[in-house]
This record gives sequence, C-alpha cells and structure tokens, in this order.
Amino acid sequence: MNLQPRKINNVLIYEEINLDNDDSVFTFIDFWRQEFVAGQELFFLFFRLEDLTEDSELRSIKDELSKVFNDQNLHTVSYIDEIRFTYVFKYKFDYDHADLLIKFWNYFYGMEIIVPKAGINFESVCNYFDLHRDTDLYLKSFKAQGYADRIYLKGLGGDYLIQN
Repeated sequence: MNLQPRKINNVLIYEEINLDNDDSVFTFIDFWRQEFVAGQELFFLFFRLEDLTEDSELRSIKDELSKVFNDQNLHTVSYIDEIRFTYVFKYKFDYDHADLLIKFWNYFYGMEIIVPKAGINFESVCNYFDLHRDTDLYLKSFKAQGYADRIYLKGLGGDYLIQN
C-alpha cells in the first residue's frame, strides 16, 4: 500500500489502498492516528453499502456499527432503500478505536471524512447537506464556505484516498 501522496491541483492523492492483509491494515490505522488527535470531533458522510464486500462480512460490520450509531450522532439526509442512503455521522476520534475507520471503509461504498473548522457544529453540517448534498459532490463549496479544515474522500472502489 502506498501512503505517500501525490499532489495534484492542491489535493493529496493516496493510491493503491488495499486492506487485504494485516500489514496494510496496520499502515492504514497508523495513517489515521497521525492525521487526527484523540478527542477530535470528525464528521463523516456515508453513501451506501459496499457492494464488493461479502454479505456475511457486511452483516457482521453492520451489527457492530449499529452499536455506534444513535440519535445523537447520526443524521439521515436521504434514504432511498436498504442499500442506498446518505448519512452524516459525528464521532470523536479515539486512538484505541482507530480500527473503526477500517470498518467504515469496508462497509460504505462512499465515505467522506470531514475535519470541521472550529465553531462548526453537527447541526449546521446536517442542515448544509439537507440543502446541498446533490449539488456539492466533492464538497468544494462546503470547504470554501468555511465548514471544514480538511476533507478526505474515499475513491470509487476504495483503492485511493483524496485529501483536500
């Protein structure tokens, strides 16, 4: 796995993300431990279930994640059917639970991790996505309007990560 980014048009692109072996999983977890501070509030934007993951693995991850999601930290922007949806989720990063990011990566087809600017609260982010999700696909306006310091986007297929 290559976690040395290429810089293109002011964004960093991490390529060849492959979580099929223990070494790459540990590398991926260590990457997030370096990117975030313990206790830092993060917002996630999730899109739909990963359709390349085996059903049994999805069920296992879903059971575990259902313990994490609740009314205090999960907001549904749209819910088309059981596998197509858009969620906004808030989470305080914890080094001991960095493997949760692996579960998110494996479970959700689309995932964006938002490091909010100081003073930005979860409710304002939820309101933004209720109004603008369909028109701000790569969150360029979201960031330009001062909602985020950094945004990480899971690339289609999950084999790369974009940071802007």
